[in-house]
Amino acid sequence: MKWLGLAGTVLVAGLGMAAPAKATPLTLDAGWTIFPSSPSLNGSWSTTFDFTIGTNATLTVIDMCHGGDQYEVFNFGSSLGFTSPVGSFTGTCLLTPTQADNAFNNPTNWGSATFDLGPGTYQISGITTIDGGPGANRAAIRLDAVDTASTPEPASILGLAAIAGIGFATRRKLAEKA
Repeated sequence: MKWLGLAGTVLVAGLGMAAPAKATPLTLDAGWTIFPSSPSLNGSWSTTFDFTIGTNATLTVIDMCHGGDQYEVFNFGSSLGFTSPVGSFTGTCLLTPTQADNAFNNPTNWGSATFDLGPGTYQISGITTIDGGPGANRAAIRLDAVDTASTPEPASILGLAAIAGIGFATRRKLAEKA
């Protein structure tokens, strides 16, 4: 009986070590979400981001600590791509959403990537592929809706071209009769 109790304790302790990443919802147009990334090469992020969107959106990921980190970003285990590599180590950790904006606008020191997403359900995760410095790492992620109202659809452009062609042909015929 003692053996069974010890085996159960070992099994539970072993399961605790293999705990999955914590799932965090990501909200459309809510700004930056800052999270700890893995401090080890090829280490998985401790957080996954789950969301469903009904519109086109962009997903942006940036390095926030020890500039020089590079990440591979996944959706349900399939690679979306990598953040940009940078050649410098800054030794600085950024902490706020304003600093995340500054990092995104400074690609020389901070790696980033933006991915286009269509409507659907997503589970975003990542791994550290280049570790830019010692100690804890931090990254930021955001999900932004794409304004499709300002971009005409191809069918709309084709329709406008057809109307312009008809107008041009009519004007030409009227000019020939005159």
